[in-house]
Amino acid sequence: MPSEGVNNLIRRFVQYFALLFIGLSHYLKNIYRENENARVAIDFVFSIFGGFKEIIYGEKSKLPVTEKWSEWISYDLDTKQDVDLFEAIPNNDNVPGSVFINKINSSVYLVNNDLPLEEVEPVKERFITVQYVHPHMGLPLTLEIPPGMYQKGNQILNSTFVYWCLKYQYQRNEYVFDENYKLEIIDGELNMFKMGSTQMIVLGGTNVYEVTSTVRR
Repeated sequence: MPSEGVNNLIRRFVQYFALLFIGLSHYLKNIYRENENARVAIDFVFSIFGGFKEIIYGEKSKLPVTEKWSEWISYDLDTKQDVDLFEAIPNNDNVPGSVFINKINSSVYLVNNDLPLEEVEPVKERFITVQYVHPHMGLPLTLEIPPGMYQKGNQILNSTFVYWCLKYQYQRNEYVFDENYKLEIIDGELNMFKMGSTQMIVLGGTNVYEVTSTVRR
């Protein structure tokens, strides 16, 4: 059995490279935003990489390209069935664990948010990284939360929201999804914490978020 000192060394080693990767990611994102030539080159590399992935895994689901849309999605962890509807929202949309996403524009997404639109405002909190980890997967997957979803009152990262991220960001053969997953999160203050399939995050005011329990069907 490895000693506690060896375990701590390994943990620090992993955390160091995680933070190094995060720093490099932020650097590349800044270059992408500010340098047009770099943007063309990065888009080209990712288009080639994405092309190979589609050849291997097949095409992944795609969101509408229109400026405004509404989506209602529900995933049942027991039956492994999903319902994913655009615009045609069910009359009874209050299904435990379901997610209603209303894209107002490219800067504002409402997620299970009952606040009047005039009370909705961006929050400064940003999660540096959200890693999806599953015991039957060799490597974690990074979940990207659209910047426009960081709005006061939004409810994110419940099990259906996690499924939504996986469905639209990865090919189906790249992940295993059931109640055994964990999320490993680093917030804007470099606090690290974990969440399971029975939890979600509610975004509040400035630099405030709350991890709460969800209701299963």
